[in-house]
Amino acid sequence: MSLGNGRRWIGRGRDCPRPWPPRSPDLTTMDFYVWGRMKSKVYAEPVNDEASLRARILQAAQEIPLAECRAAAQSVIRRCQLCIENDGGHFEQFLK
Repeated sequence: MSLGNGRRWIGRGRDCPRPWPPRSPDLTTMDFYVWGRMKSKVYAEPVNDEASLRARILQAAQEIPLAECRAAAQSVIRRCQLCIENDGGHFEQFLK
């Protein structure tokens, strides 16, 4: 995280990490795994009101198996490595 004019890095380590790749695909677990899964569950049927939406979101989150969450979280390092190797470009085709 940078403060002020962006020259001061506050985070772990002394060196500022590489900037976030501008053309990178989703790298966080929430982006590449959780949101897509939740969206398909929450909106499987039309939502009638806010209370129903909230209930569906909570239910969908509770139904995600812990093992799947762990596997998705563990894949972040590999995804970042592939993103760097591809100069911030798409890399999903190399995950398999």
